[in-house]
Amino acid sequence: MREGRCLRTAFPRELGAGPPRRHALWLWWLSLMIGMGVENGRIAALPPPAPRSRVPPPVAPADAATPFFADAFPALEGPHPLAAPRHGGDQRLATPLASGGAAAPQPPQAGRWSALISTDTLVDEVKSQRKVLLAAVASATEFKGGRYAEASDACSVLALMFGLIAAHDGEARWQSQAANACGLFAGAATHCAEGTDEAFAVARARAADLEKLVNGVDPDGQSDRVGAWLWNAVASRAALMTRLEAAADLLATPPDAPGQREQLRHELEIVAAIGEVIQWPDFVHYDEDLYRRHASAMRDAALRGRAELEEKTSPAGLPSAVGALRKSCDSCHAEYR
Repeated sequence: MREGRCLRTAFPRELGAGPPRRHALWLWWLSLMIGMGVENGRIAALPPPAPRSRVPPPVAPADAATPFFADAFPALEGPHPLAAPRHGGDQRLATPLASGGAAAPQPPQAGRWSALISTDTLVDEVKSQRKVLLAAVASATEFKGGRYAEASDACSVLALMFGLIAAHDGEARWQSQAANACGLFAGAATHCAEGTDEAFAVARARAADLEKLVNGVDPDGQSDRVGAWLWNAVASRAALMTRLEAAADLLATPPDAPGQREQLRHELEIVAAIGEVIQWPDFVHYDEDLYRRHASAMRDAALRGRAELEEKTSPAGLPSAVGALRKSCDSCHAEYR
């Protein structure tokens, strides 16, 4: 205290100890407090925000052949909240056409999943994930030790593939069994969240069902899911992100042989389909513009890459598209991971 008094005595003006400086500071604080009080009063007088309402999803008729609506729009009410057209780009692949929280899995442009992914890619992906699932359930000890996570991811991807086969506008293998298979593998993915005896039994049963399907026999399992459901109930976003990371690794290698080009096309279509699906209700962040921009950019870059792969417009076209795809992934992860 004694040292502080000496400093104020020696340098009164520099330290603001003089009366004019104190008077100015007092007036500044007074005006600040009055302004804050006025602003707080204005905010308090604003009406509270209206609660966000969600329409319950429509239920498909009991006698429907599949849980997927042929056309969701007659079952929906009110204007489409995401229907505003985007500037530029292919409007056939615009924002998901489902209404917030109210639509069953529906493809873009009333049935045009073929614009994103071919039936050959869907069937090949089922066969690829079959190998992953069989390896994960080969040993109960290894399954419980950590491979249950691989089984869960494989079942999620399988559920998505079968859901897309059921909803696809082209003719695909297993189309008549796809809706049931979609429900079976979606349920198995949830069961395999932990390495338990029950989870192992479910995963083994689904692996056996898949073997029968691949060999042209109807599966033993019957899904208990009835009516329509949303894509986020078909596959977890975490599993789809894992599948996208695997695709990104494969896309990093330029195609040098015909077989590699086919693999690259496969991965590009998988990315395009996932980029579309994760924008649908009720995936996390699906109703945020920034999230949809990232997902749409990834989807569109994958489609551009596929076009470059097929048309070979320029040597830099495919690497540019793949680079844009990876950039969209990195940007999204920076915001949401």
